[in-house]
Amino acid sequence: MAQNPAQDYGVDVACVVDADELFSEAEGVDVVAQDALHAITQEDFLGPGGDGRGIDVRKFIGANQTFLNSQQPLVAEVLERDDRITHADVVLTAIMSKGLGDVKIEVTGFTDAGPFTLTRKISDLTAAALEAGEG
Repeated sequence: MAQNPAQDYGVDVACVVDADELFSEAEGVDVVAQDALHAITQEDFLGPGGDGRGIDVRKFIGANQTFLNSQQPLVAEVLERDDRITHADVVLTAIMSKGLGDVKIEVTGFTDAGPFTLTRKISDLTAAALEAGEG
């Protein structure tokens, strides 16, 4: 449940994987979306010894649709642990990518500042792909 007014989302360094050489900024709902991406790509949201509120969806690659359906509420619940997210809709779909089993993740997050969406193939959620702007 969102507990922070939208004006409190502030400004942060745009940092999907690492800051760019210009230390570009993210602002408002983009800060929340950036944090949501971090929360779904690591178990410890703040790194080793962090707060443990994340989930690494990359572990779902190759899973069947029944398993993915069972994980959708869990991923949504992890995202909703962020006080700025009032509700998250998550759809995980088993797909084929380059002849291999993959998963498409579609997230719509709702905040007091408005919604955000993240749609990616989970195989694209690697540091290299995110840094290159592919993810």
